[in-house]
Amino acid sequence: LNYAEFSHFVKEMFLHRRKKVTQQMKNYFLNPEMILSEFNVSPDARPENISPEVWKNIFLKIPHL
Repeated sequence: LNYAEFSHFVKEMFLHRRKKVTQQMKNYFLNPEMILSEFNVSPDARPENISPEVWKNIFLKIPHL
């Protein structure tokens, strides 16, 4: 786990806290809804509703890592 990249990823996900997380995730995934469903997270979730452990697991799914 590259902590600098993970930190950047999380900060980016929280830039628009009142928006649905799928919007920000589109920068990393072609189908963010599918990734979220793997972790039982609603596509309507906001970043603050996702646990740090799930954020780490989502980060590890980014294709270029």
